[in-house]
Amino acid sequence: MVDSVISKLQFSALIYRDDSGYLLYLEGIMKNRILVTASFLFITLLNGCATTVEEPEVSMKAIQPLALEQRKTMAVMPYDFKDNNSDYEGLENGLVDLTIDAFFETQRFLLVERSRLQSIIDELKYNASGMVASQDALKIGEHAGAQYVFAGAVTSINPIANKKSLGIAYIDTRGFEVTIQGRIIDIERGLVVASATARGIEQHTKKFAMGATTGDIGSDTTLIRQAFDKAVKYLTNDLASQL
Repeated sequence: MVDSVISKLQFSALIYRDDSGYLLYLEGIMKNRILVTASFLFITLLNGCATTVEEPEVSMKAIQPLALEQRKTMAVMPYDFKDNNSDYEGLENGLVDLTIDAFFETQRFLLVERSRLQSIIDELKYNASGMVASQDALKIGEHAGAQYVFAGAVTSINPIANKKSLGIAYIDTRGFEVTIQGRIIDIERGLVVASATARGIEQHTKKFAMGATTGDIGSDTTLIRQAFDKAVKYLTNDLASQL
């Protein structure tokens, strides 16, 4: 791109270097300066970044796996929804399976199958929407034969939206930032043995300049799911490292 602009500049200089006058030569130079400036803006925008929220620097902690006979059984309870924006309420329902899988990958726990836990919740006639009191959660975990109960909550879901433009060029960034909390409770002792908070951010950028487009922005559903994936990964790693 830059090479072609320089060639045009040299070519115009030769054209206007005649007897028709000095002004024509200057006009050619000015036109090509505009081309160079436009090209510079094009390259800058395509290589630039419009990130509006800084990604958290999370160092995954090293976790020593346990042999199967050493692992304690844990029941993952439905998440509470504590964000003030009720528009996103219900999204927490998909986090139980993510959390079970993430805890399983740490190789530190045996996990109660979600369907079995749901059967116990239905049998004991508890609310399965996530609003389960701590004492009720302990009873459910005990009925499931677990030694630990995980209780989590979604505390915030914040949309990310930013658009920067310069003439016909623009950079559009959209995404979501989510925050979740979690505790692991020892059922026998009734004590919280691990507690953590984690943040997950997913944002996509689309850039447009001089008819060229780079990047793509996923749907809100995709962005939120990927943000939750990150948050759950960070949360379970932190909690497992404490035990």
